[in-house]
Amino acid sequence: MEIRNSSSRVESDRLISLPDSLLCHILSFLPTKLSVATSVLSRRWKFLWTDVLNLDFDSKYHKRRKSGHGLRIADTISRVMLLSNVRDINTFRLIIKDGTFRKTHLDTWIRTTIARNVQALDIQLYHQVWLPRCLFTCNTLVDLRLHCCGSVPDSINLPNLKKLHLHYFQYGNDEKLQNLISGCPVLEELNIHKFNVFDLKHRIIISSPTIKCLTLNLGCFDLNGLGNDSEDDFCDYELEIYTPAVRCLVLEDQMSQRIATGKFNSMIEANIRLYSEEVKDDGVIYSSSVLDLVENLCQVKCLKLSIGYNQVTDDHLKRWTEPQKVPTCLSSQLKQVTIDPFEYLDDEYKILSYILRNGKVLNMMDIICEKEINTTTDIDAKCADLEKRLNALQRISAFERRSETCKLQFS
Repeated sequence: MEIRNSSSRVESDRLISLPDSLLCHILSFLPTKLSVATSVLSRRWKFLWTDVLNLDFDSKYHKRRKSGHGLRIADTISRVMLLSNVRDINTFRLIIKDGTFRKTHLDTWIRTTIARNVQALDIQLYHQVWLPRCLFTCNTLVDLRLHCCGSVPDSINLPNLKKLHLHYFQYGNDEKLQNLISGCPVLEELNIHKFNVFDLKHRIIISSPTIKCLTLNLGCFDLNGLGNDSEDDFCDYELEIYTPAVRCLVLEDQMSQRIATGKFNSMIEANIRLYSEEVKDDGVIYSSSVLDLVENLCQVKCLKLSIGYNQVTDDHLKRWTEPQKVPTCLSSQLKQVTIDPFEYLDDEYKILSYILRNGKVLNMMDIICEKEINTTTDIDAKCADLEKRLNALQRISAFERRSETCKLQFS
């Protein structure tokens, strides 16, 4: 017992010996509610939290009551920001999943952080709230993440912004998105997850000479039920991507009628998931779009493909034809390809055969079979699934391989 107490005193002495700046750095990794709670430890700790450079507010750390929950959180946040001594805020993070608060509160918090030279702003709300215009002309912002926020203003100037994440965001029209991107001249990372456009002209353009990492999970969401995809006709659009500096691309798209891109001369890794509810009227299906897209992935070395269909017949799938010219990346650069999920479609077999037959430097073909939704313990069903996988493996193993070093991984 004495040894244990002695060890505890040593650890306590080490903590006490640390300078205030280091203790504040440690507190910056905690939610602000817990950081403030350390004020009861001793006199030294009483106001230490007021010098922490990161402010992190999350409604899950506040006890919920039947009425006025959101307003109590708002009062807490306002009081903390009032007592904070920080002149330059590194990160301001706000997550409110329930309760309500006045728009004036949010405006005040954002304006205060901007006045204190905030560098990273992360606002995650679960009901639509319009943001103050001054947010989109902040000179100090480097990282901006918005979840379920209002429309983009006409005037945008974020000269130092390098990371932009927009989840469940609204745009007044399809030109507003490009205006936003154009207003970020040094943007390096763009992440868009779902969107809603009031006046869509059936054209979404992503154009930037500086973006290096691009993640697009495209599709509309229902304003009346956040998180639910919308099936309205206005979600049909054409997607155009012109980002020559991109090194990593993640694209998941289930709504666009056409995909057009420029050359991706710097790309190293691509993860492409295209899903179609039905065959288009002109007979063009996503398998063709995939290879059209791959043709522009000039330097890509690692490629992950996923192609989904719903309500598509075998006759429709036979409409896919090989491109007249082998994509440059496939013939000279591509080293690893992953198909996930593999759904045993004839069209997928054709694409696999094409890639294996033309991949000169391909080292690995990784095929991940479609996950069985049915979790039944029926032995006959499991045997049937195993036989299906075995037949697929035998069929793919017989395909011609241009690369002698290419290994086939089937799971």
